[in-house]
Amino acid sequence: MEFLLLWWDELDDVIGACRHLATSTVDEVAGLAQPVVTAAVATGAWLVAARFAAHAPLLAAAAALLDPRV
Repeated sequence: MEFLLLWWDELDDVIGACRHLATSTVDEVAGLAQPVVTAAVATGAWLVAARFAAHAPLLAAAAALLDPRV
């Protein structure tokens, strides 16, 4: 019986470590994707603004609103 308790404790530790690694990986991937999303939205805003000849103000506004450091 004691063997099963020790085995269960080790299994619980491994599951906890895997859960931590999985959540850390998701956080890192989300952090890396954020600048790409910002650039894509800014590019889309620039393309839309090109149609209405309002490049600079809309691009600046999009960049200011989406900048994660602000």
